[in-house]
Amino acid sequence: MLSQATWQRVGLGTTALVFGLGAFAMLARAAARESLGPTGLATEEGRAMNVKAIQFLGIRNIAVGAALFWFHQEKNSRAMGVIFSAWTLVRVTDTWIAAHGPRGFDNGILGLCGGALMMAFVGLGLFQS
Repeated sequence: MLSQATWQRVGLGTTALVFGLGAFAMLARAAARESLGPTGLATEEGRAMNVKAIQFLGIRNIAVGAALFWFHQEKNSRAMGVIFSAWTLVRVTDTWIAAHGPRGFDNGILGLCGGALMMAFVGLGLFQS
């Protein structure tokens, strides 16, 4: 479908996106909480739990992004493809949990669905290249 060099560039761009989302969650917790987490929590304990959840989401993205950057530097497209394909399951689980949250099925869910499809597409493309 695409050349190997193109898949590597697409993989690098998607890796930067994953890493950037993690950095956003770690460095701008309040903004990440507003866009990714439940809002309107009434207790201080609920807000503290939400911040910890956002930090967990952030560090897992940074960890995966770091591994993907390493594999890109090593020019190991197949390993990147495997990680992206496996990460699709994480994205689907995120979407499922968010859909059952206080906001329900809103436009954010459609973005998460699109992200999961993109991860699957990039993962399979890199694995085959």
